[in-house]
Amino acid sequence: MADINAEGTVVNVDMSSEGIRYTVEGSVGKYGRVFFTHQLHPTHSEDSQGTMTGFARTTTDDGGTVTAPLAGVWRRTGNCFKIYSLDDASNGDINYVDIDVDLGSKEVSIAVTHL
Repeated sequence: MADINAEGTVVNVDMSSEGIRYTVEGSVGKYGRVFFTHQLHPTHSEDSQGTMTGFARTTTDDGGTVTAPLAGVWRRTGNCFKIYSLDDASNGDINYVDIDVDLGSKEVSIAVTHL
């Protein structure tokens, strides 16, 4: 069960022959306002799954900031992407994050589990 459940919005999408890059903004519990970018690299000819790299930066309610390199894998069904991410945060947290991204609606569901 997730420690934090949150919603976000896709604010930018870039598509190229090398994959998809998008940026998400949302409020994520103790991390405050979170901005993260994922670069999805397809590993199969159908572009239905692959690896993900990314970066996150937050602004917390007390004026602080947390950053994290992101890495994981993804699977696509239609316009929807399921991301499985491991995040190494600058505040010492290590998180497993389930992320559902709908590029059609630009809605994002985030479930953070502290490891």
